Amino acid sequence: MKYRVVCPAKINEFLAVGLPDERQYHPVETVMQAVSLGDILEIEVGIAGLDDVQFSRAAGLEFDWEPIPSANTITKALLLLRTRIDLPAMRVEVQKFVPTESGLGGGSSDAAGILRFAQFLHPEALSDATLAELASMIGADVTFFLHGGRALATGFGEQIRPLNDLPTRWMVIARPGVGCSTRDMYMKLDATERPLVTYRGDVGHNDFERVAPCESLELLDRLRSVGAVIANLTGSGSATFGFFTNERAAQWAANRLEEEGVPFVRVACTVPRMTDRQHGIFEL
Repeated sequence: MKYRVVCPAKINEFLAVGLPDERQYHPVETVMQAVSLGDILEIEVGIAGLDDVQFSRAAGLEFDWEPIPSANTITKALLLLRTRIDLPAMRVEVQKFVPTESGLGGGSSDAAGILRFAQFLHPEALSDATLAELASMIGADVTFFLHGGRALATGFGEQIRPLNDLPTRWMVIARPGVGCSTRDMYMKLDATERPLVTYRGDVGHNDFERVAPCESLELLDRLRSVGAVIANLTGSGSATFGFFTNERAAQWAANRLEEEGVPFVRVACTVPRMTDRQHGIFEL
């Protein structure tokens, strides 16, 4: 059997970072929103002669994943799942559309996709609580991607409170030619003095804009100049996004940025919360 698992990216509509604790963990308050840009996992299960998990590189990858690192979010998810269930032999092909080092959560969403698929195969062995526990062991954003939609994350990012889905909103996601290491961005942020901001229902704030690359800040200005109602950095960068009044306005703005040579430009829309265990999983 072969399946397709859709793994949506996310944007951060609001992101405030607290001071690190003794473990150098940072408390955060952030509003995350799943978007239509995403990776795709194609998973073939029950392959004769295959007794392990194999990865293959999909044609047309925008970012080179060869060789796949021995420790990535997908392999972490599979190793954790093996402590709870007997995984069948499978081949996983990653169609990578979400750029790395962008703050869009592609790797976390891929891991959540593997967890959701495992629950789809073994619902009796993997409860929602178990999946959330495994997700928190992989990374903070993974918990959000189990259901997506729009949510407020607090604590160290693992405490997720779903927010009501809003009507579909259109955006342009743009990334400069430079990436941002999450670890490095936190170090740079800790070296600055900044007020501690609390989420009060507002959007359009991201502490990492204080230390974002010039290329990302320039993209924010460009998004505003082509009509973005709100333009913001997502995550720790380097990708940016801007909300537009409708799809047509977003497409026009994206065309302008592409003409100017921006390396990565995509029109996307918000996607609602996943409502059942098969959401985003399709049999091929």
